[in-house]
Amino acid sequence: MVVFDADQTLWDFRRGMRRSLANRVVDLQQRFPTEAAELDVEALVEHRRRVADEHPGAISMADVRRFAFGFTVASIGVEDPDGSLVDWLCERFFAERLRPEDLFDDTLPMLDALHDAGLRTAVLTNGNADLVDADLQDRFELIVRAPEHGVAKPDVAAYRLVEERVGLQPAQLAMVGDDVGPDVHGARAAGWTAIWLTRDGAPVPDGPAPHHVVRSLAEVPARVA
Repeated sequence: MVVFDADQTLWDFRRGMRRSLANRVVDLQQRFPTEAAELDVEALVEHRRRVADEHPGAISMADVRRFAFGFTVASIGVEDPDGSLVDWLCERFFAERLRPEDLFDDTLPMLDALHDAGLRTAVLTNGNADLVDADLQDRFELIVRAPEHGVAKPDVAAYRLVEERVGLQPAQLAMVGDDVGPDVHGARAAGWTAIWLTRDGAPVPDGPAPHHVVRSLAEVPARVA
Protein backbone atom coordinates (compact mmCIF):
# COMPACT_ATOMS: atom_id res chain seq x y z
CA MET A 1 0.00 0.00 0.00
CA VAL A 2 1.15 3.52 -0.79
CA VAL A 3 0.30 6.12 1.86
CA PHE A 4 0.48 9.84 1.14
CA ASP A 5 0.96 12.98 3.10
CA ALA A 6 -1.57 15.62 2.02
CA ASP A 7 -0.50 19.27 2.22
CA GLN A 8 2.27 20.17 -0.26
CA THR A 9 2.35 16.55 -1.44
CA LEU A 10 -0.99 16.05 -3.18
CA TRP A 11 -1.94 19.71 -3.44
CA ASP A 12 -0.42 23.15 -3.19
CA PHE A 13 -1.47 23.96 0.35
CA ARG A 14 0.41 27.26 0.46
CA ARG A 15 -1.38 28.63 -2.60
CA GLY A 16 -4.80 27.69 -1.26
CA MET A 17 -3.98 29.04 2.18
CA ARG A 18 -2.81 32.39 0.89
CA ARG A 19 -5.82 32.70 -1.42
CA SER A 20 -8.19 32.11 1.47
CA LEU A 21 -6.26 34.46 3.74
CA ALA A 22 -6.42 37.17 1.09
CA ASN A 23 -10.19 36.79 1.04
CA ARG A 24 -10.30 37.09 4.82
CA VAL A 25 -8.37 40.35 4.59
CA VAL A 26 -11.06 41.59 2.20
CA ASP A 27 -13.77 40.41 4.61
CA LEU A 28 -12.26 42.35 7.48
CA GLN A 29 -11.61 45.46 5.41
CA GLN A 30 -15.20 45.49 4.23
CA ARG A 31 -16.57 45.15 7.76
CA PHE A 32 -13.97 47.36 9.44
CA PRO A 33 -12.59 49.68 6.74
CA THR A 34 -10.70 51.91 9.16
CA GLU A 35 -9.37 49.33 11.60
CA ALA A 36 -8.31 46.81 8.93
CA ALA A 37 -7.06 49.31 6.36
CA GLU A 38 -3.39 48.29 6.76
CA LEU A 39 -4.03 44.57 7.12
CA ASP A 40 -2.48 42.21 4.54
CA VAL A 41 -1.82 38.51 3.99
CA GLU A 42 1.70 38.70 5.39
CA ALA A 43 0.32 39.99 8.70
CA LEU A 44 -2.07 37.03 8.93
CA VAL A 45 0.76 34.62 8.13
CA GLU A 46 2.87 36.18 10.88
CA HIS A 47 0.01 36.00 13.38
CA ARG A 48 -0.36 32.27 12.75
CA ARG A 49 3.39 31.73 13.08
CA ARG A 50 3.45 33.51 16.43
CA VAL A 51 0.56 31.47 17.78
CA ALA A 52 2.15 28.21 16.59
CA ASP A 53 5.48 29.15 18.18
CA GLU A 54 3.78 29.91 21.48
CA HIS A 55 1.95 26.55 21.54
CA PRO A 56 4.31 23.97 19.98
CA GLY A 57 2.42 20.71 19.60
CA ALA A 58 -0.08 21.69 22.29
CA ILE A 59 -3.12 22.37 20.11
CA SER A 60 -4.49 21.21 16.79
CA MET A 61 -3.85 23.02 13.51
CA ALA A 62 -7.48 24.11 13.46
CA ASP A 63 -7.06 25.62 16.92
CA VAL A 64 -3.86 27.35 15.82
CA ARG A 65 -5.76 28.96 12.96
CA ARG A 66 -8.62 29.99 15.23
CA PHE A 67 -6.30 31.55 17.80
CA ALA A 68 -4.41 33.26 14.97
CA PHE A 69 -7.61 34.90 13.73
CA GLY A 70 -8.30 35.94 17.31
CA PHE A 71 -4.85 37.53 17.39
CA THR A 72 -5.61 39.31 14.11
CA VAL A 73 -8.94 40.67 15.32
CA ALA A 74 -7.36 41.95 18.53
CA SER A 75 -4.41 43.46 16.63
CA ILE A 76 -6.71 45.80 14.71
CA GLY A 77 -8.56 46.83 17.84
CA VAL A 78 -11.86 45.07 17.15
CA GLU A 79 -13.72 43.53 20.09
CA ASP A 80 -15.14 40.03 19.68
CA PRO A 81 -16.34 39.04 23.16
CA ASP A 82 -18.35 36.00 22.10
CA GLY A 83 -15.90 34.83 19.42
CA SER A 84 -18.53 35.05 16.68
CA LEU A 85 -16.29 37.08 14.38
CA VAL A 86 -13.44 34.60 14.74
CA ASP A 87 -15.86 31.72 14.15
CA TRP A 88 -17.09 33.42 10.98
CA LEU A 89 -13.53 33.95 9.72
CA CYS A 90 -12.62 30.32 10.43
CA GLU A 91 -15.70 28.98 8.67
CA ARG A 92 -14.97 31.01 5.55
CA PHE A 93 -11.25 30.25 5.65
CA PHE A 94 -11.66 26.48 5.81
CA ALA A 95 -14.42 26.51 3.18
CA GLU A 96 -12.13 28.19 0.64
CA ARG A 97 -8.73 26.80 1.59
CA LEU A 98 -8.74 23.79 -0.73
CA ARG A 99 -10.15 23.44 -4.24
CA PRO A 100 -9.67 20.86 -7.00
CA GLU A 101 -7.52 23.31 -8.94
CA ASP A 102 -5.01 23.30 -6.07
CA LEU A 103 -4.00 19.72 -6.87
CA PHE A 104 -0.53 19.41 -8.31
CA ASP A 105 -0.56 18.47 -11.99
CA ASP A 106 1.04 15.09 -11.28
CA THR A 107 -1.41 14.01 -8.56
CA LEU A 108 -4.31 12.52 -10.52
CA PRO A 109 -2.18 10.82 -13.23
CA MET A 110 -0.08 9.21 -10.50
CA LEU A 111 -3.14 7.97 -8.62
CA ASP A 112 -4.54 6.57 -11.86
CA ALA A 113 -1.28 4.71 -12.49
CA LEU A 114 -1.28 3.21 -9.01
CA HIS A 115 -4.89 2.14 -9.39
CA ASP A 116 -4.17 0.56 -12.76
CA ALA A 117 -1.31 -1.36 -11.14
CA GLY A 118 -3.68 -2.68 -8.48
CA LEU A 119 -2.00 -0.84 -5.61
CA ARG A 120 -3.96 0.29 -2.57
CA THR A 121 -3.66 3.91 -1.48
CA ALA A 122 -4.29 5.86 1.73
CA VAL A 123 -3.62 9.26 3.31
CA LEU A 124 -1.91 9.93 6.62
CA THR A 125 -1.81 13.63 7.47
CA ASN A 126 -1.22 15.91 10.42
CA GLY A 127 -3.53 18.42 8.75
CA ASN A 128 -7.28 18.80 8.82
CA ALA A 129 -8.19 19.38 5.19
CA ASP A 130 -11.31 17.65 3.87
CA LEU A 131 -10.44 15.68 0.74
CA VAL A 132 -13.99 16.26 -0.49
CA ASP A 133 -12.93 19.86 -1.18
CA ALA A 134 -10.35 18.56 -3.66
CA ASP A 135 -12.69 15.87 -5.04
CA LEU A 136 -10.29 13.18 -3.81
CA GLN A 137 -12.51 11.44 -1.27
CA ASP A 138 -13.02 8.35 -3.46
CA ARG A 139 -9.37 7.98 -4.42
CA PHE A 140 -8.18 6.47 -1.16
CA GLU A 141 -9.10 3.39 0.82
CA LEU A 142 -8.33 5.13 4.10
CA ILE A 143 -7.86 8.73 5.25
CA VAL A 144 -6.29 9.24 8.68
CA ARG A 145 -6.00 12.70 10.19
CA ALA A 146 -3.60 11.79 12.96
CA PRO A 147 -4.44 14.63 15.40
CA GLU A 148 -8.04 13.42 15.54
CA HIS A 149 -6.60 10.33 17.25
CA GLY A 150 -4.35 12.23 19.64
CA VAL A 151 -1.12 11.57 17.74
CA ALA A 152 0.89 13.17 14.95
CA LYS A 153 3.65 12.19 12.57
CA PRO A 154 6.52 11.41 13.13
CA ASP A 155 5.18 9.53 16.15
CA VAL A 156 5.25 5.83 15.23
CA ALA A 157 1.78 5.55 16.77
CA ALA A 158 0.39 7.49 13.81
CA TYR A 159 1.80 4.88 11.45
CA ARG A 160 0.51 2.02 13.57
CA LEU A 161 -3.00 3.47 13.21
CA VAL A 162 -2.79 2.91 9.47
CA GLU A 163 -1.35 -0.58 9.83
CA GLU A 164 -4.17 -1.63 12.15
CA ARG A 165 -6.88 -0.28 9.90
CA VAL A 166 -5.61 -1.78 6.65
CA GLY A 167 -4.30 -5.05 8.12
CA LEU A 168 -0.78 -4.77 6.74
CA GLN A 169 2.72 -5.12 8.16
CA PRO A 170 5.28 -2.28 8.05
CA ALA A 171 7.22 -3.90 5.21
CA GLN A 172 4.08 -3.74 3.06
CA LEU A 173 3.68 0.03 3.37
CA ALA A 174 5.36 3.01 1.75
CA MET A 175 5.02 6.63 2.86
CA VAL A 176 5.25 9.47 0.32
CA GLY A 177 5.63 13.01 1.63
CA ASP A 178 7.42 16.31 1.30
CA ASP A 179 8.38 16.87 4.95
CA VAL A 180 11.49 14.96 6.00
CA GLY A 181 10.76 14.85 9.72
CA PRO A 182 7.17 13.60 9.76
CA ASP A 183 7.20 11.70 6.48
CA VAL A 184 10.70 10.24 6.18
CA HIS A 185 12.00 9.95 9.73
CA GLY A 186 8.60 8.83 10.97
CA ALA A 187 8.20 6.22 8.25
CA ARG A 188 11.72 4.88 8.79
CA ALA A 189 11.11 4.58 12.54
CA ALA A 190 7.91 2.66 11.81
CA GLY A 191 9.68 0.25 9.46
CA TRP A 192 7.99 1.58 6.33
CA THR A 193 9.56 2.42 3.00
CA ALA A 194 10.13 6.19 2.99
CA ILE A 195 9.79 8.14 -0.26
CA TRP A 196 10.73 11.80 -0.05
CA LEU A 197 9.14 14.20 -2.53
CA THR A 198 11.38 17.21 -3.14
CA ARG A 199 9.96 19.15 -6.05
CA ASP A 200 12.76 21.71 -5.92
CA GLY A 201 15.55 19.14 -5.77
CA ALA A 202 16.75 20.12 -2.31
CA PRO A 203 19.53 17.95 -0.83
CA VAL A 204 18.57 15.30 1.70
CA PRO A 205 18.82 16.81 5.22
CA ASP A 206 20.62 15.15 8.10
CA GLY A 207 19.02 12.21 9.80
CA PRO A 208 17.62 8.89 8.57
CA ALA A 209 17.72 8.99 4.78
CA PRO A 210 14.70 8.20 2.60
CA HIS A 211 14.75 4.94 0.68
CA HIS A 212 13.82 6.86 -2.47
CA VAL A 213 13.92 10.50 -3.51
CA VAL A 214 11.55 11.74 -6.21
CA ARG A 215 11.16 15.12 -7.87
CA SER A 216 7.59 14.42 -9.00
CA LEU A 217 4.72 12.16 -8.00
CA ALA A 218 4.99 10.74 -11.51
CA GLU A 219 8.05 8.82 -10.28
CA VAL A 220 6.22 7.11 -7.43
CA PRO A 221 4.62 4.19 -9.34
CA ALA A 222 8.03 3.01 -10.54
CA ARG A 223 9.45 3.18 -7.01
CA VAL A 224 6.68 1.03 -5.51
CA ALA A 225 6.19 -1.38 -8.40
